[in-house]
Amino acid sequence: MRAFLSAHAAMLRAWAVIVAAALLCAALGGVLASYLELGWWWGLVPVAVMLVFGEAVVLMTPDDPVDRRESVELTPDTAPRAHAVLDRLCALSGWPRPRLRLLDLEGANALTHICRDGVPTVYVSADLLTELEAAELEAVLAHELSHVAHRDQRLLMFATAITQWPVYLTAALHTAFEWWDVRLTAVARRQGRDWETVLTAKEDKAEVMAGLPEVDPAPGAAAGPVGALVVVLRIATGLVYLFGVVPLIFCGAVLSLPGLAATAVLSRQRELAADRAAAELTGAPSVLAATLSRLEEHRDALPTQDLRRGVDAMAIVALPAKTGRVLGTHPPVERRMEILREQSRNLYRSGTDPRNTT
Repeated sequence: MRAFLSAHAAMLRAWAVIVAAALLCAALGGVLASYLELGWWWGLVPVAVMLVFGEAVVLMTPDDPVDRRESVELTPDTAPRAHAVLDRLCALSGWPRPRLRLLDLEGANALTHICRDGVPTVYVSADLLTELEAAELEAVLAHELSHVAHRDQRLLMFATAITQWPVYLTAALHTAFEWWDVRLTAVARRQGRDWETVLTAKEDKAEVMAGLPEVDPAPGAAAGPVGALVVVLRIATGLVYLFGVVPLIFCGAVLSLPGLAATAVLSRQRELAADRAAAELTGAPSVLAATLSRLEEHRDALPTQDLRRGVDAMAIVALPAKTGRVLGTHPPVERRMEILREQSRNLYRSGTDPRNTT
């Protein structure tokens, strides 16, 4: 009971910070509206922006949460054991049956994603299917089904969006300047200037440069009026970005920090809730605890790249990102195991845990 109340108190605190961020935006908007001698209702504009951004992010969620990684659908013929486990869990719980896909992912892990058509998909790695016993696989899939039943993906994405809207806005502004930088560089190369893009990310630069035209070798091409205009535009673009966009990016990051910490707390509590629901569904909390310990051993093999933002929160074990405990999306495995062992002891005392041996 103490762990239950503690989990809900932490989740309520996280939502309190998120609501406080909305009220702070409304207050700042009201002060600005008063200063500009506008109506008081202009103070609600930032809150409206937060809500619109939250819903827009949910609606624009890509159907495929993985980037640069292959995934193939698993049928009852290609993965009969996993489908049998899913059939049993869905029959017991009444939860919607998800698609099952094999993800090209190092290590043993699983993650859940709900596409725009509303059908959930559980992604599993090859190591997860081959190395786990039937009871362990059941515990993992029950955890992922719990995320689907609780609509955790939508909840976390909405909470993240409404607290991170300054970051989203400044990111969109950076994208616009990046697009302009590429077009300006293309024109300059046609004018004989051997320029490279400045605002393109390092990992994408080679691909972007390959799509730009070759430098025009014609003598005097860069000295014409178009060439001079390109130089002026690039200098102006750099100054506006340096003294206009960069400060906005910094301010957006600072304003988003409290909300980022709050959504991290919310994400960790949803992981504990999924653990608890999976243990209740399978009737074997100790099996899930042991499985988490095994999956943690694979954690160092998991990639920190090539997965879209937000996927980490829906995986059963966190990707090895260096975010620390404050901004981490998952509680420490040791804490999750301790809570599950306590749940196992309670079930054992009540006589409703026939499969547990601890």
